[in-house]
Amino acid sequence: GRERARQRQRQRQRGARKQGKGQEERRTKTMSAGAAWRKLVSTNLKELRFHFSQTSQGSKGLRDFVQTNYKDLKTVNPTFPFLVRECEGIEAKIWARYELGVEK
Repeated sequence: GRERARQRQRQRQRGARKQGKGQEERRTKTMSAGAAWRKLVSTNLKELRFHFSQTSQGSKGLRDFVQTNYKDLKTVNPTFPFLVRECEGIEAKIWARYELGVEK
């Protein structure tokens, strides 16, 4: 009786420790991805422009992305120019300007 209860308790504790490790690993991967994004923006890109329609269904994905992520992007990269251009009826696009004025 008691021995079996102790074994179950130990198994639960081991399982909880394993779950905690997985969460910690995911957090570390997320932070390193964020660090990579910061470096990419600061070393390779000079400007990002988001062009989209305020009402078009075709621009919904980019609109949602900007609404969700703009604040975090500016917080991490306060001096980097993230330009948002809204215009009725245009196709959603992201323009990147690199060194020497190269745009893609």
